[in-house]
Order: sequence, then C-alpha cells, then structure tokens
Amino acid sequence: MKERRLPMGLRYAFIGPLASTWRFSYYAANTIHSMHAARERRAGTASPSGATMLRRDLWLPWYPRGRDLVLQSWLAYGLARFVLLPRSSIR
Repeated sequence: MKERRLPMGLRYAFIGPLASTWRFSYYAANTIHSMHAARERRAGTASPSGATMLRRDLWLPWYPRGRDLVLQSWLAYGLARFVLLPRSSIR
C-alpha cells in the first residue's frame, strides 16, 4: 500500500473496513494464500508472490484461492458459529 500512489481519502476508505474486519480480511486471506503458495512450491509451479491483500485471485470466488477463502474460511466459520453451534456464540 505504501508503494501505490493513492489519494489519502481512498487509503482511509480501504483501511477502515479492513481494520474493522481484521480477522476475516487479513488472517483468513493470508492463511489461504500461504497454503496455496506452499502447494505451488511443492509442485514446482510457484508463481511470483505479490502483496497478499491486493491479489485479485484471492478476493474473487471464481479463482481457486478466492473459492477456498470463501468456502474454507468464511463459510466454514459462519456455519460452525451461527448454524451448527449457535448457543455457544451467544454469551
């Protein structure tokens, strides 16, 4: 984000939602990105690694990384917390 020349207002507009959803927007995305990078290294097809947060294939669900982010992280968490075990999430 430092290297990109974006207006300050746009930077704040980008950082605001990320700061309020840090667990889902950073940790889940970074874990999925690392998992795919490790698989690619083992297969010998490693692609150049860019900034995790700005990768289009990570955020769009029609790419494998994006699909895994939605299905394995966000959807799995939401189903476990709010459908399968809803009582434990209410305190």
